[in-house]
Formats: sequence, C-alpha cells, structure tokens
Amino acid sequence: MLPLRDEEAGHLLASVPEEERGQCWWIVLRDRTVVRGDEGGGVLLLEEVRLTGALGRALRAVRLSPVVDTLDRVLATVPFAPRPARPRGSRAPAISLMRLGRISCR
Repeated sequence: MLPLRDEEAGHLLASVPEEERGQCWWIVLRDRTVVRGDEGGGVLLLEEVRLTGALGRALRAVRLSPVVDTLDRVLATVPFAPRPARPRGSRAPAISLMRLGRISCR
C-alpha cells in the first residue's frame, strides 16, 4: 500500500490522469493493470488477500462486484469520527488507512 504522493505510486498510476487519482482508491495488478477501487477493485482486493480470497471469488461468481462498488461509493461519503489519541510511546503506523482514497495497492 502506498500513499498517492509516493513516487512509486506515481509510476504505477502513470496511465491515470493526475486529476482523477484522488477521486477513489486504486489497485494495480501484478501485470500493471490499473483498476479503480469503486469499479471492480473491491472484489479484486478481496480476492488478492489470503484471508478474504474465498469471499472475493464467491462475490465475483455471483456477480456482486457492482454491489460492492456501490457500497464503497456510499461509505466513501460517510464522515468518520476522529481517531483517538495514541498513548505515549506507541509507534505510529507508517501509512494512515483512515481514508482509502489516499492509498494505492499493488
């Protein structure tokens, strides 16, 4: 997972116009195919993760990818509560996953 500002993310998303990159999250497949998160990327991501692979394949088999995409678009508009403060001395994550529209997956 990469933040969109990362140089490698820029290379991976070179085929996507820069003004469109922040509109959603993206998944870049091993063959460098770029898929919008809200146009099939959700089920693709589920299929790629070992723990959710079977669910992703089942959703694809019953053609529910458009439902997952719609759910993604709806959830992207819901404001989330601010994160609670981290205790002193705890390690901050390298990438914040609070808003998936700011990351790219490969």
